[in-house]
Formats: sequence, structure tokens, C-alpha cells
Amino acid sequence: MAEVGIFVGTMYGNSLLVAEEAEAILSGLGHKATVYEDPQVNDWESYTGKYVLVVTSTTGQG
Repeated sequence: MAEVGIFVGTMYGNSLLVAEEAEAILSGLGHKATVYEDPQVNDWESYTGKYVLVVTSTTGQG
């Protein structure tokens, strides 16, 4: 199955909750999913040619 990196940017934690739920759903479907709450550039680069999901907060602006 697919390998998915879930990259999170959050202010109050809601985006992290969404990312963790996405991780559970993807894992339940047989995919390998990893949440990166405080990712570094090398974390992002390791997903070249793979799938990423970016979850960010809008803090009420979007």
C-alpha cells in the first residue's frame, strides 16, 4: 500500500487531532502513515515520490 507523510501546522491543536484521525483511517486501510508535528526539511525530503498530506490551521481566517 501507500506510504503517506502527514505534515501538521497547528496553533491550538485541532489540526493535530485531524492529522491523527487521518493517520488512523489510513493505517486502518493498510497504508503506512506517519504524523510529523514538528517536521524538519529532511522529513519532507524523505517523501519525494511518495504521498503527503498537509494539515494546517486557519485560526478562524479561512
